[in-house]
Amino acid sequence: MIKVYFESKYHAEEVATFTDEEVYIACLPSLKKYAKKHGMIVTETMEESIEMVYDIENVQTPIMNY
Repeated sequence: MIKVYFESKYHAEEVATFTDEEVYIACLPSLKKYAKKHGMIVTETMEESIEMVYDIENVQTPIMNY
């Protein structure tokens, strides 16, 4: 997941969340243009999603797939 922020010298505002990096990259030029118009810059944070799959034989032990 990618969270997008507009930042100034004084604060940051979360403005969008993307689950697909390709869509984010496609939107980035417009986000930058809008932020610049308002005296801000675009920053982002990326969170890696972790899929958890459980072993049916032993439900207490999760198997982590990255």
